[in-house]
Amino acid sequence: MKKWLFALFSVLLLSGCSLFEVEPIPACAEGYHLEESVCLLNQTSDINIESSDDLLYLYHTFKKKQDLARWNSGIFMFEDAAMEKTGDLTPSAGSDDYSQTNNQVEGVDEMDNVLTDGKFLYVANYDTIQIMLAYTVQDEYNALSMVKEIHLDELLNENEHLYFNGMYVDEDRLLIIGSYYYYDTCDIEYKSDSEDSITDIYLCEWYQSHSATVVFEYSKTDFSLAQRYEFSGYYVGSRKIGDDLYIVTNEYIPFYYIDQEETKVTLDNYLPYYKIGENKQSLSYNEIVYNEGTNPSTFTTFFGLSLDNETISTQVILGEGGYNLYVSTENIYLTSTKWHFNELVLRELDQAITNGDTDFMPKESPYEISTSIIRVAIENGSVGVGAIGDVPGTTLDQFSMDERDGTVRIVTTENNWWWWNFVEDDTIDNRLMILDMDLHILATLDDLGKPGESVQAVRFVGEYAYVVTFLRTDPFYVIDLSNPYEPKKLSELILPGFSDYLQPLNENYMLGIGYGDNDGGTQGLKISLYDVSDKHNAVVADEIIYPYSDNHYIWTSTVYNHKDLLVALNKGFIALPYTENTWGGNANNWWWSYQTGILVLNVDLDEGTISERGKVLHSETNQFDTYVYKSKYIADYLYTISSKYVKVSRIDDPSVVLNELLIGDSIDLEVPGEVVPEEPIFDLDLFSDFLHVENWDEALTYFNQEHYVFVYDASCEDCDKLIDTFNAFIDSDGSIVFLQASLDQSAYPYDALPALYLIDTEGSIISEFTTLDEIIDVLSY
Repeated sequence: MKKWLFALFSVLLLSGCSLFEVEPIPACAEGYHLEESVCLLNQTSDINIESSDDLLYLYHTFKKKQDLARWNSGIFMFEDAAMEKTGDLTPSAGSDDYSQTNNQVEGVDEMDNVLTDGKFLYVANYDTIQIMLAYTVQDEYNALSMVKEIHLDELLNENEHLYFNGMYVDEDRLLIIGSYYYYDTCDIEYKSDSEDSITDIYLCEWYQSHSATVVFEYSKTDFSLAQRYEFSGYYVGSRKIGDDLYIVTNEYIPFYYIDQEETKVTLDNYLPYYKIGENKQSLSYNEIVYNEGTNPSTFTTFFGLSLDNETISTQVILGEGGYNLYVSTENIYLTSTKWHFNELVLRELDQAITNGDTDFMPKESPYEISTSIIRVAIENGSVGVGAIGDVPGTTLDQFSMDERDGTVRIVTTENNWWWWNFVEDDTIDNRLMILDMDLHILATLDDLGKPGESVQAVRFVGEYAYVVTFLRTDPFYVIDLSNPYEPKKLSELILPGFSDYLQPLNENYMLGIGYGDNDGGTQGLKISLYDVSDKHNAVVADEIIYPYSDNHYIWTSTVYNHKDLLVALNKGFIALPYTENTWGGNANNWWWSYQTGILVLNVDLDEGTISERGKVLHSETNQFDTYVYKSKYIADYLYTISSKYVKVSRIDDPSVVLNELLIGDSIDLEVPGEVVPEEPIFDLDLFSDFLHVENWDEALTYFNQEHYVFVYDASCEDCDKLIDTFNAFIDSDGSIVFLQASLDQSAYPYDALPALYLIDTEGSIISEFTTLDEIIDVLSY
């Protein structure tokens, strides 16, 4: 690999091109400072962006350094490539006693796919928003009926598809957020006899695609469309605080194609914009702030929308698109990857290439990677950069960050895997850091977890942090943060299995949802109640384990989506979706049992116990076309929602269904009692070495970044042609997971296989490709 890469760079040198066309100088380059003979990036930036030339210069400078830094590491860069009412609006009032979204921060609303306001239910059922009258004081649960359906594809122009992101609801309005893609016209002369011309046209269509995020505001008076907002870029995340909505988007800049003059593609086409109704406002170059050290390949735009005043505030950051979003009542925090280049080593590498020295090995690493943090201050719909900093390691998810009393708390995992060619150090360091509001580190607590363990879950509650790491056992840590300059580890509880998600119940109890079994492994769903009343001696007060076996498993979506968990401590219970599969027999006599629904658990914090209260079943016998979203409560009733039904039962007896409403069609997918196996067209084992997931929901959220999902089954006659393409894509650091459709028992959008899906950071579908040629073309660019 090294010799092949060296040969590539030799071609560049023989053609008169050098990756660094400047004479070596003893001092650090502009924007860097010298620390212990190493050039490090300055923390502040004086870079002014006035035109597209400034952006191109930043991009090409960064790209040259990045390519050179990776030359001798064995890693090669990969270029990223409404309908009428069907029910009546009743004048009777709803209830003031109803469940809210399970938000991370009090007072900061997160979007969801199922909402209630105590009277209506709002359900995103695939490509339709369904509004149902759920409860009135007069009729209680008997009021359940459909009021209105909003079809997402009818909200855009013909041939445009809206991908649903989420909803918000308050006293006055319903907000529906989605994303869509559109294309610029390609201005390339077509020559039918030129293969290159055909390729250019395809590339033009690919690279001139744009993403946009749209917000549709509906009045709750009559559920009519009141306003439409559009924001450039694909959706990264959002929060709602009172009557102010904050949205973060990313717009990838195709520098590769902009460099080709014949395509007539300009950076001006990619400048961020927003629309209020049909009124469009484009931003200018001098409004862009570069996050130094990050890949200047993406516009990340923070939008603040005042819904009452219909005004929009903006802040544009040039850099790598962010991947974890945390929002307090006063600030937005977004993380991304930051590069620290060692300029002296880069010059040594450049000189070695020039001299043809293939055996040269630098004594120091040419770069280091950290996590960049952008803090954007927010107030009354306004946004503005508060600070930009970085910390070692990477964050797990939004719960890895927290803000309290003028400090920022963050937990990261640092793995030295990218330096395997330079140092023999594969250690993992999990650390908790406390920063000031300028994002300078005040204190660090290192060495969380045993050797080789990574962070699995984090939760900050007041002056304490709770951290779970895992390799073979589950250390559950309680950490005292009362002194921001001296965090202390108070308790370490060693348990089998691990918790993937932590939910604070009060100051004395923490709920953990993850995996474990009675034999000490991880073959089962485990729900733990941690007693943390004695911060120096955390214990498991109680737990429930649903063990796996050779022909049975149970799973819940709450391990990756906290909003699927209903916490109702005032009513003594929690509820979460579950899916349960059981099977057996032989090749000629096979049976399968599939169940999905809502699992309801008693929670008694006075006694420190949890127990099963009941299950609300939504699937029918051996039917796996039903996807269970979540549950809500209104007054004394539990509403459980799936793609097929809304069911109502009493909270104290959830298994007995009192009323139900069919909201989705049933597809007959019953597994027959006897199966005569057929010889498969495609050998499924050919893909066995690739990274597989078990179901569609796991595929959507496997990576905390944009990625691909490839779905296939035995009917994929020519899938063997894709193996080389997949290997090349993975070798180029491409993110992709595989799903064997015959094993997936959850709801999924595909009806033709094979299919390749591009998924955004929030787990929404961006694009779909359903032919082998399309899949090969997409993964090859």
